[in-house]
Amino acid sequence: MYSRKQYIDKMAEKLKEWDNKILQLEKDAKVKKTEISIETKQKLETLRKKRDEGRKKLAHLRESSSDAWEDMKSGFEKSWTDIKTGMQEAFKQFKA
Repeated sequence: MYSRKQYIDKMAEKLKEWDNKILQLEKDAKVKKTEISIETKQKLETLRKKRDEGRKKLAHLRESSSDAWEDMKSGFEKSWTDIKTGMQEAFKQFKA
């Protein structure tokens, strides 16, 4: 079981990982083509939106009081799972 700080740090690290993946995909797309296609731009935008949604959820969790932590955590985990699934699907589509 993670402490509150460990849990938040772990989720923040995952967001950084997603940031790095998105940046790498953008670089790869630019190397392959001088002009990124509309479809590629849309896929990247989907990834950014999902990442930003994760950031917002994590910010709410950080701001929660110690008393509300457990209640917030269970709601966050469901949202996080949805965001993570969306990110994974978007990464798969990007590579397709």
